[in-house]
Amino acid sequence: MSLNPLALSLLVPSIAVGSLGGIKSLVKARFTWSRFYLGLELTLLALGNGLTNVVDRIREWDGKSVDVLRGQVSNSIAFTVVSAGVLLIVMLIHQRFEREEEEGPVPGRWMARGFWLGFVCNGVGGVLIWMYVYFKLEGRL
Repeated sequence: MSLNPLALSLLVPSIAVGSLGGIKSLVKARFTWSRFYLGLELTLLALGNGLTNVVDRIREWDGKSVDVLRGQVSNSIAFTVVSAGVLLIVMLIHQRFEREEEEGPVPGRWMARGFWLGFVCNGVGGVLIWMYVYFKLEGRL
């Protein structure tokens, strides 16, 4: 039985990030679904992967063809810039809902909060991680 490299490489970070919500609940000593709003963490993970990849590609400059490496460096920089832009958007969304939470819970906003923080932000961060793994396995980064 052969394992798909893409599925395997996505499984490890997914388990790590998924367990982060449980770890946050253990540290705070109480379980809430808001501990699983991990859009910021996922986006930061993608940004860190992109920055690390840029440095690795620049270090390998002597070992590979300049044309191949130039494409990988420019793709890595583009991925990092996109990740930084997405991080700013995710931060704005989180700030909006966190400010509301500090001022006191607004009745009926739990659904909007769950949608934006749980679905949109987590989804965007997850897509960034998936894109990184996919492009890395394809040799584009």
